[in-house]
Amino acid sequence: IYTTVMSKAKADKAICDAGLKAQSVDSGMPTIFGRDDIKYIKCSDEHGVIDDPGNVLKLNEKLKLVAGHCDPTVNIYDWYVCVKERTCRSTLAGDGAWDESLAAFSLCGEGPSPWRDARPAASGIRGEHDG
Repeated sequence: IYTTVMSKAKADKAICDAGLKAQSVDSGMPTIFGRDDIKYIKCSDEHGVIDDPGNVLKLNEKLKLVAGHCDPTVNIYDWYVCVKERTCRSTLAGDGAWDESLAAFSLCGEGPSPWRDARPAASGIRGEHDG
């Protein structure tokens, strides 16, 4: 799940835009993909709190969350972007139909990308480990 840092009112904490409405936490809080310097520690309906002991997060920074319980989390979203090596390989609609038309969109800023400008918490991402 892509999320954005919305607030840095305290040096050691950040608020992001992915809370309970973006994910299921019944099996634990999400981890933050590729980061061991920060930790998602709690959430409300629409926001999450990230422990940032080194004060490394910046306002509007994008983070990837790996849900603590994938089944009820993927059930929330209507579509998924399937990424490999920073490239969109395909999209998957909630009905299970693959859409290869987006396979050429790069995730590193090249070419058109309809999801890049979308609200980050609304973009469900299936990782390579999900199949």
